[in-house]
Amino acid sequence: MGRKAGVAILVRKGVDFRVDRQYQDSGGRYLLLRGTLAGKKLVLRTYYGPNVQDVPFNRQFRRRLLSLEDFPLLLGGDFNAVADAELDRSGKGRRSWGPGGHTISYYADALGLVDLWRTLHPRERDYTHILRAHGTWAQLDYILLSDSLFHLAHEAKIAPVEISDHAWGGIPVYDGTSHGRHPVMAISSGPIQ
Repeated sequence: MGRKAGVAILVRKGVDFRVDRQYQDSGGRYLLLRGTLAGKKLVLRTYYGPNVQDVPFNRQFRRRLLSLEDFPLLLGGDFNAVADAELDRSGKGRRSWGPGGHTISYYADALGLVDLWRTLHPRERDYTHILRAHGTWAQLDYILLSDSLFHLAHEAKIAPVEISDHAWGGIPVYDGTSHGRHPVMAISSGPIQ
C-alpha cells in the first residue's frame, strides 16, 4: 500500500475568510485558496516543493501564481531548498540544498514577496529541517507574503524539530481590526502541532 501525502490550509473557526476559488494540483503538492479576509482580497497558498528538478510542475505553479498577481498573497510551505546557503544551512561546504533555491528568489522578486522571518531576523540562524543521517540542519520551509500584507504580521517564529524531521514555523496574521490583540489566523509550514 502506498503512502498518502498532501498539503492543507487550516483557518480558525469564526474567522471571516470566504473562499471564492480553489486550485490544487493532482499530486497534492500545492493548494491555493482565493477569497476575502474581513472583506479584503487575499490568496492563501501552501506548497510542497519537489526535491528534484520538476520543470512541468514548477511551470504550472508559476503560471497559477502569476494569474493571481492582483491579489495579496501568503505563500507557505516546504520548498525543499535553501534561499541563502550561508545562513539557512549548517554543516561543511554550505552548498545549495535542492533545486528550489532559485524558485524562492523568483517568487520573492517576481511577485514582490517578503520572507518575514528573514526580514525580522536578518543574520540569525534557525532551521526547520534536520537530516539526522548527516547531522545537518537547513531552513527548507518558508512563509512569504506580499509587501502589502507585511503590516498585518508582527512576528515570525520557528519551533524546535520534535515530531518529524521538520519544525513548525508560523506567523500570526492580524486583520487590522483586532488592534494587535488577537490573531485571526496563523500561517504555518511543517507539521501541525
